[in-house]
Amino acid sequence: MSILNPKSHHSIVREIQTLLLSHKHIHLRWLKAHVGYLGNECANQLAKEAITKGDPFLLPKPLSYLKAEIKSAALSIWQDNWDNGETGLSTHDRI
Repeated sequence: MSILNPKSHHSIVREIQTLLLSHKHIHLRWLKAHVGYLGNECANQLAKEAITKGDPFLLPKPLSYLKAEIKSAALSIWQDNWDNGETGLSTHDRI
């Protein structure tokens, strides 16, 4: 469904969309899993082998996660500066 979304901001999705637009002979279709489609069964087998060999498929973290991490780190730095800094200390002590 992500590939069908023209407003997707995920880099992997955008890359797939670009590739699909430049290769009109490639068509993606939904297949029911585990019913004997040879290509699907081969893909499942390769995925299982990759996992057992310790070669996981890593996806980058979404932008929302990175934004939350940056915000948390910035707030932590700010709080440390507030607690240990000289500026504003008189206001801090009155609270």
